[in-house]
Amino acid sequence: MWPSLLEVFGRLADRRRREGQLYPLPGLLAVVFLSLVSNVNTLRQMAKWSRAKRELSGRLGFRRGRMPGYSTIRDALVELDVRELEEALSSLMTAVGAEQLDGPGLRGLAMDGKTLRGSGGEEGPLRLLSAVVHGRKWVLAEEAIAPGASEQSVAPEMIAKLSLEGYVVTLDALHTNTQVAEAVTKRGAIISCA
Repeated sequence: MWPSLLEVFGRLADRRRREGQLYPLPGLLAVVFLSLVSNVNTLRQMAKWSRAKRELSGRLGFRRGRMPGYSTIRDALVELDVRELEEALSSLMTAVGAEQLDGPGLRGLAMDGKTLRGSGGEEGPLRLLSAVVHGRKWVLAEEAIAPGASEQSVAPEMIAKLSLEGYVVTLDALHTNTQVAEAVTKRGAIISCA
């Protein structure tokens, strides 16, 4: 059984001032997560969605019938450590993936770099290296690739963060080097470069 959203988000440090902690951070982040999976995409829509779900208040650790508004949600998100959040969500998706895909055989995980269309700025477009579970399209991790750097520069760091036991990791041929191969096998996976 995988952890609850409150357990996952409870691992994050709450950097808000004491006065700004009327709503516990794990519950606030659960509101954001649940509204996003309900196809609610803006902070104002999240606040409206939140107020329509007052029956969830007690289960999220809020005072009975109280749900956060726009400013509360925005302020909590501004104070978040993005890396910490990514690691917590990655561990959740790894746990969910392990339970959903348990059975005979190995699971596949693809690591691939992509350039995000329309993201060009002074330093050029944003490039990301992603680790995605085959067949489920679950993104377990993503790392930004620095301008002028290659996927190879972030691959070992990303691999070190992942639990890869029971996975076959597929990578582009440019990753055929000792450093990447050792990083993958140390995490308990099999490597396949195409």
